[in-house]
Amino acid sequence: MLTLGNCIGSITGPIVFSKIKNVKVFVSGAAVLSFAGIIMCWRFPSIFVLHILVLYTGIMLGASMPIFLSAPVLLEGLGTKYAGSAAGVISTLQLLGAVLIPTYILTPIAGDNYSLLFMLASICMVIMFLCGLLLPQFGNNQK
Repeated sequence: MLTLGNCIGSITGPIVFSKIKNVKVFVSGAAVLSFAGIIMCWRFPSIFVLHILVLYTGIMLGASMPIFLSAPVLLEGLGTKYAGSAAGVISTLQLLGAVLIPTYILTPIAGDNYSLLFMLASICMVIMFLCGLLLPQFGNNQK
């Protein structure tokens, strides 16, 4: 469900971003909403509701990915000349964050304690929120 949500979020995220046009608001908002989704997933006993909440969390997490990947082309100093290299670095960091951190850091720390695992995942969403606040404005609405 998380992967399906990611696919949906990757398609709908840029559409929503084109309406908001503020990268800090969009990324930080998606992080807060995904944090809320993780917290709700943690506490709902119903499997049906859990599937819906995991889908929702996946949509929120996937919404920011295309925005990050398009950032190098839209940043004033990079443009199309260095966009490929910058996007490669961004993709590598995203993959490390999506695979390395959950698999080799969070899961061994949490072990069989799922409450701790969800708490650590929630902390990752807070870190995403804080990083979203540090992003520069880019695109048509650059200041």
